[in-house]
Amino acid sequence: MKKIIVLGGGLAGLSTAVSLCSQNYKITLLESSPKLGGRTYSFYDKNLLLNIDNGQHALMGCYKFTLDYLKKIGSLNNLVRQDNLSVTFVDETSKLYDLKAEGRLYPLNFLNALIKFRLFSFSEKVSLIKIFSKLLFLRPSDYLRKTIEEWLIEERQSAKVIKNFWEFLAVSALNSSIQSASASMFISILQEVFLHGNKATAILTPKNGLSELLINPAEIYLRKHDSEIKLSESVKGLVVSNNKIVEILTDKSNYKDFDAVISAVPYEAINKIVELGAKNFLPEYSSIVSIQVKLQNNPLNDDYYALVNSPIHWVFNNKTHLSLVISGADGFSNLPKEQISAIAKEELAKYFRISEDNISGTTVIKEKRATYVPNADFISNRPGSVSHIDNLILAGDWIDTKLPCTIESAVKSGYLAADIVKRIF
Repeated sequence: MKKIIVLGGGLAGLSTAVSLCSQNYKITLLESSPKLGGRTYSFYDKNLLLNIDNGQHALMGCYKFTLDYLKKIGSLNNLVRQDNLSVTFVDETSKLYDLKAEGRLYPLNFLNALIKFRLFSFSEKVSLIKIFSKLLFLRPSDYLRKTIEEWLIEERQSAKVIKNFWEFLAVSALNSSIQSASASMFISILQEVFLHGNKATAILTPKNGLSELLINPAEIYLRKHDSEIKLSESVKGLVVSNNKIVEILTDKSNYKDFDAVISAVPYEAINKIVELGAKNFLPEYSSIVSIQVKLQNNPLNDDYYALVNSPIHWVFNNKTHLSLVISGADGFSNLPKEQISAIAKEELAKYFRISEDNISGTTVIKEKRATYVPNADFISNRPGSVSHIDNLILAGDWIDTKLPCTIESAVKSGYLAADIVKRIF
């Protein structure tokens, strides 16, 4: 039986281990923190007296690698699934605008949803439909050096449509401003979501929490398949001889008996331990801020809302509490938490008429290094799964998965790494 050591217990490491452990590989997973999940986890908040997520995450029906991972670990039933795309937009007057693709005939139902979308004028809807009708014929690589904003202006999208639709969609998907992110990546995402039918466009959310959906079942699955999981153990060095890793040094032990090593830690972490040679790969971080709000009485009915002209992009209704999300939040991540909480309360009052008297507590979560900015340089210089060291394979949302740094990218990277192991070892 081949022995594989996985460095890192986030989604990239977990998906790698899950993919390999049932295929006659002996897995040892090393995680430096006392928990699995990396940036994706749930915890008990003593302020709200609730279990909350470290930032709200929504999945899409086109996340084929994540859905396969959930199927493997047995947690698909922990998802709330839409049949078709359905999003309620809310403006500052509390007026609701439904974008709802009803019926099974895709893309006719989606085009009909755009036509009925009352947020925009008829001419603005036509401009939206024109872009969606072009998606089948666009080559993302042709737009690598264009920003999303430049592309949308070139496509003659109005300032209102850019602000209230495209920018909202792009920042939510890429966690970056349309002035920074490459149009190439955005076009790729649009094609993946909108060219593959109703299921691809559907939004999926956890029934309980991120740990219950993505992490805890994976740990159970790995232990069931005799994998070793070692928490609170940090890798301090890798000994390389004849272009192979021959020893792993941690703060608790040394490991010599293995066939391959899969690094599923952030780029900066592995590059400190072993030089990857990616000199032109200088990624920039983008942050996410989320505000968890506990209400005495919850007046909201839908599972989530998109806010128009607000610093808050999404409001997720978790019944026991609301999760407010600011993507691409570099302008907010350095603000005091009290100020961010005050902004959230103002927006809830404005958009939903929720008074401060109805709010019994808030918790602000800042993820300053949430994702990398998918600009042209990042896309052009992303390392692949294969490293220059013979038995070192790379995984993580930052490697060249052709996706932005999302849950899907992390899981896909794990699958890519596992496939390499299966071919070579």
